Amino acid sequence: MNLKLTQARVDSVVAALVERSVERQRLRAKGYGYYCPIDEAHEEKAWGKNRRVEFLIVKTARGATGVALGCANATAHGVKAEPVP
Repeated sequence: MNLKLTQARVDSVVAALVERSVERQRLRAKGYGYYCPIDEAHEEKAWGKNRRVEFLIVKTARGATGVALGCANATAHGVKAEPVP
């Protein structure tokens, strides 16, 4: 359920950016659910920190930036970002 919620969150951000004239093919969205928390505590304050969307530059005119996508825990659970084209 958390994966669906987080994916819906990032998909809505992509839709908002596209509505503001950002080219869709320049964006990728991946939800990691509870697999990649900033704060692992089980309390409202931590959950608020973990409800986020991160923007990462994965490719420039010079090529891939090498920025890490997701986290080891997500990968271990089969939740992986698409490779940088």
